[in-house]
Amino acid sequence: DPDIVWVRDCQTLIPYSGPPGHFTRVSYADVLAGRTSDSAIRGKIVLVGATAQGIGDAWSTPVSGGALAMPGVEVMANVLEAQRSGTLIRKVPLVPTVFLTLLPVYLLGVALRVLTPRWSMMSGIAIWLATLGGSYLALQLAHWWWPPSAALLAILALYPLWSWRRLV
Repeated sequence: DPDIVWVRDCQTLIPYSGPPGHFTRVSYADVLAGRTSDSAIRGKIVLVGATAQGIGDAWSTPVSGGALAMPGVEVMANVLEAQRSGTLIRKVPLVPTVFLTLLPVYLLGVALRVLTPRWSMMSGIAIWLATLGGSYLALQLAHWWWPPSAALLAILALYPLWSWRRLV
């Protein structure tokens, strides 16, 4: 039916377990020929795919390093491992993202209005570090991804603008 379209409705961020080759690989031909022991695959989930260079699909991943690409079947193994362990990374929804982006900027704005210039700068540094640290902790502890770059850039821009406006 030409009216049916494919929609990507489950985009996910993958917490990779390790670089290419992290998962145990067993040759499909060796399994069929009986050259692999039963204990190598008994009770395990087996994914079948091409891993040789130039034969199957290969993807650049954050853990690939250099020119070493990760075979598609290994990407799927990472997704499966993350699903089984409950560690898939979820994006923070839009409204909390906007709130988390504006909150540090607002806090710095308040600090700039009520504190002395020296303490304003110190609070700007503290708010910047807390914003970066909060994003890191959310990713590490709760597997939530909130991109802090907009808040960090706004904080970096706000102090010099405020300082310049005080001089005018």
